[in-house]
This record gives sequence, structure tokens and C-alpha cells, in this order.
Amino acid sequence: MQSIRFISDAGHRKLLLVLLLAAVLRYALIALAYSHGYNPASMSDPLQYHILASNLLEKHKYSLEGWVAIHKWENPSFWERNRTPVFPFFIAAVYKIAGGPKPYAAPLVLILVSCCTVLLVYAVGKQVFDHRIGLLAGTLFALSPTSVLYAGSMFPDTLHAAIVTAGYWTLLKALSNRRYGLYALSGALLGLAGLIRPSTLYLALCISVSIVWLQREWKAALLVAVLAWVVALPWAVRNLLVHGHFEVSGIGSYNMLYYNLAYARSRATGVHPDQIRELYATQELSGVSRKVLIEQEARKYWKQLLKNQIIGAVMFWFVPDRGRWTEIIFGRAVVTYARERLWQSGFSAAARSYLSAPGIGLAFAQFVFNALTAFFGLWWAIASLKTKSPATILGCLFFLFYSMLTGTVAVGRYRLQVEPILMVFVAKGLERIFTLRHAGEGENHSTKAAQSVLKHSKPPFAFI
Repeated sequence: MQSIRFISDAGHRKLLLVLLLAAVLRYALIALAYSHGYNPASMSDPLQYHILASNLLEKHKYSLEGWVAIHKWENPSFWERNRTPVFPFFIAAVYKIAGGPKPYAAPLVLILVSCCTVLLVYAVGKQVFDHRIGLLAGTLFALSPTSVLYAGSMFPDTLHAAIVTAGYWTLLKALSNRRYGLYALSGALLGLAGLIRPSTLYLALCISVSIVWLQREWKAALLVAVLAWVVALPWAVRNLLVHGHFEVSGIGSYNMLYYNLAYARSRATGVHPDQIRELYATQELSGVSRKVLIEQEARKYWKQLLKNQIIGAVMFWFVPDRGRWTEIIFGRAVVTYARERLWQSGFSAAARSYLSAPGIGLAFAQFVFNALTAFFGLWWAIASLKTKSPATILGCLFFLFYSMLTGTVAVGRYRLQVEPILMVFVAKGLERIFTLRHAGEGENHSTKAAQSVLKHSKPPFAFI
């Protein structure tokens, strides 16, 4: 009876239509990809997740046995401690249901996760504003090219975005109701997300500071931070026992040296980033610690590093995924090396390389969508900062944190971490603009009507 009442309600029918729209777009795209032999585990990162999941399922161990390294410094042990466990275990569970390691099955389930994120976006929008804003925000996320594209890919970002959005929603409920159980749940969710992307563990610390600032809730702030790290702690202990490193993952230092600093040095010297990576690898293999290398290179190239981080933080909001679109729709990925040209030769060289490649039409459409949503969402978020509402303060914290972490590698899937939350602010920003526009039109109409009345009426004292 409850379900019949739910379906018969007009608002809930619209929500079901939004969920149907999200599912149709995502399953249609992956069906097109599968029609020309698309392999979800063909790229380096998805292949590692596939091998980890396969070994979990078949050999009952967390191992990259069977994976062949591309670079001399990337041995299986190195990546086993860099790859956090939640996504491989998730894929292994999908493989168990599918009856074996079948890469095509993972995107089919990840699409369901993406559709659940649409529902979470609606829930956040409804809680922060109202039902109508929730519906509009959910629709925008359902239509998001980035979300549609990566829902059918074996990258962890779709799952991470869902858990982060759930953590944000739970946190808002906790701040509204002052319930410690909800604070604990939000901390646990952020910890779980941190076992997909370790940087989220540091976001939990930033959130704790925000809770103290917003509500002077020291216990709640401590609960969020502690629960997040407690969830991640067993994996750090496991890495200590297995690999001799007490850390959730070594991916942060790896990215800093082999991406952020490699591109910073490339910008300063004009040497190709791959050559610089080989140099760093040789130094590491000769016994120089990564920490020493990072400190040494950061002192030399801090200006270029800072510049790259700022550029990356801006690109985070706009960058499209031309290569991914061509792979999914046409069956082949076209590499332009536009990013390398950007850091080495500047924007004009990168733009020429990018614009001359196939798939530019799709990339441009995604760029326009990204730019418009970034404008409306950030405009409303910044405009409403003075209200000091928890939703706005925390939303801006999420936006700043993930965008500033992007650095030189600003691919579209990194934007997924904040896109669900962003769409709530986009929906409110759009509503505000249309409200102002209609108010302006109403004012003009009233003015014209008053002028018409004055024109056709006799002036006072006309009899004199």
C-alpha cells in the first residue's frame, strides 16, 4: 500500500522519471560501447583493479600477481600497497555474483551506483532547499556528461562519489539534529571513501574544524575525525605487516613526485615529463628515499609547482574527456598529449593539438555543460556564504579541497567527487536567476501599465 501511494504521488513519479532517465542514458552508452568490443579493463588502472578483484575471488588474496609493470620501478608490491581495498573488493563481489571474473559485469553494477547517487542528490537538495530543487539537482546530475561517461567505466570515482555524497548528506542531518550517531556514521562513510581515495581522510579532518567553527561541537568534530581514521587504520596496519609501510596508501607521495613535481620540472626545464620520471625512478632505485627527493625538488621548483596546482584547480571545473568519449563511442582512444604540450609549450600548442583530434564535438559539449554548471553552482555557493549555513560552508570546503588537490592531472573523473553536491547549488542558482528575471519582467509590466494609465487620464487641475 505504501509503495502504491509513493508511485501515485506526482512528485515521486517525477523522481522515478529522473531515475529512469539516468539509467537509460548510462545503459545506452555502455551498450553502444559493448557493441564494438569495448573492454572495461583495457586501461592501466582498471586492469589493476580487475587483477586484484580476480585474485581476491579465485586465490583469496590481495595480490597483483599476473600484472606486468610498464615502468621499471612499478613492481606489483609497489602498487599493492598503493591500491586501497574498497573498490577491488567491490569488483570482486560483482564478479562473485556474475559467476567469475567478467569485466563487462562491473560497469553494469556501477551504473546502478550512479543512479543511486542521483537519488542522493535529490535527497540533499530536498533537505537543504526543497523538493523542487532536489528534483532539478537530480535531473542535472542524471544528465551530467561526466557522470554518464564514467558510470560505465571501471574507475573507482563513481563509487567514491556516491559514498562522499552519502557522507555529506549524513553530516547535514547530524548538524541539523545534533545527533552523535549521525556524526559517527558520517565519519565512518568518509573513512570508507578514504579507502577508495586516501585524500578524503584529510577532508574529514577539515570537516571537523568546520564543525567546531559552525557549532562549537568539539565532541562531534572529534567523532567525525576519529571514526574516519579508525575505519582506515586496519588497512594501514595490514600494509605495515605485509609491506613494511605504516600507511593507508603510498599514492600521495607517488603522485607528488611522478606527476606534480615531474610536470613542474618539465615546465621549468623543457624536458619531457617521462624523462624526468625515469630520472626520479633511477634515483629511487639507487637508494635515495622518495621523501628526500620530494623535499629536494619542491625547494627547486616550488613556483612552477604552485602555478601548476592553481592551473589544475581551474581546469578541474572545465576539463572534458575527449579521449574517453572516442573510446566509448568509436571504439578507439585517440591520444593527443595535449597535457604535456600545455606544461612544455603553453596553452596555444595544447589547444592546437586538442582541437585537431577526433571527438572534439563531444568534448566541446561536455566543456559547455561543465562551464555552465560551475558558473551557476559556484556563483550561488559564494553568494550564500554570508548566511554561514552548514550546507554552503561544507559544500565550499568540498569544492576547494578536491579542486586544489587535482594538480597537473585534471581529468574529468576527478570532478565527480564534487559534482553531486555541486548540482544542488546549480539548481538553486538557476532558480534564483529565473526568479530575478520574472521579478524584473513583472516590474517592467507594472511600469508600462502605470504609464498607460497616466497617458490616457486627464491631468489634474485641467479645468483651470
